[in-house]
Amino acid sequence: MNRTSFLVDGFNLYHSVKSASFDLGLNGSGTKWLDIYSLCRSYLHAIGNNAQAVGLYYFSALAKHLQMSNPGVIARHTCYLECLKHTGVTVELARFKKKKIKCPNCGLEFKSEVQL
Repeated sequence: MNRTSFLVDGFNLYHSVKSASFDLGLNGSGTKWLDIYSLCRSYLHAIGNNAQAVGLYYFSALAKHLQMSNPGVIARHTCYLECLKHTGVTVELARFKKKKIKCPNCGLEFKSEVQL
């Protein structure tokens, strides 16, 4: 028996699913509430040797720096994370790293958050 754990990079998954929804003509909606647990379990047969899922870990960070330009972004993301937890996914939250950015117009430097 193969004991299998799945590791999911939430940032890349989100942007890949969003891109796929545009490719499908859904204009960015309709595919974001992906059931990751079921998706991963559907691949167990391909792993073979009676593979069993022993863990599914979803790594992400809350984009607090987007809250001003996109109200509700944190609430929606948090809601999705709670749904994942209820399906058996272990959610691991990280943080965004501060990065020095220089304004091309005035030359002022400031720190902005980017994902680690």
